[in-house]
Amino acid sequence: MRYTPEIYATALNQVLKEDMHNADELLKRFKETLQKNGDANGAEKIIEAFKRIKVQEEGGKFIRVEVARKEALGNARSFAKFASKKDLIDYKINPRLVAGTRIQIDSELELDNSFERKVRKLFQNK
Repeated sequence: MRYTPEIYATALNQVLKEDMHNADELLKRFKETLQKNGDANGAEKIIEAFKRIKVQEEGGKFIRVEVARKEALGNARSFAKFASKKDLIDYKINPRLVAGTRIQIDSELELDNSFERKVRKLFQNK
């Protein structure tokens, strides 16, 4: 990527704040800029960074809950009762975890109760 997702997200947020009435046109031009810079494949990360910025501006937390399998999403969704209405919870399936759950809050605090972490820890101690 030519610029980091955070830089793109911050720029998009600033432009939209200044001229929200032309949001459709601004988003179209933003997409064209990504394509021109060859960064369109990073759109998912840019959108995630943008969501994180907006939630934090509103005083909430961006919480990512990762589970290994689709079947575990039901249990993971019960985490929402501990979150504020301002918080945004993003649920993802990450097969690399094998089993367990990983929770990240604002990309700073992490609770990793995954099988992957337990195996890594086991082999680091040897």
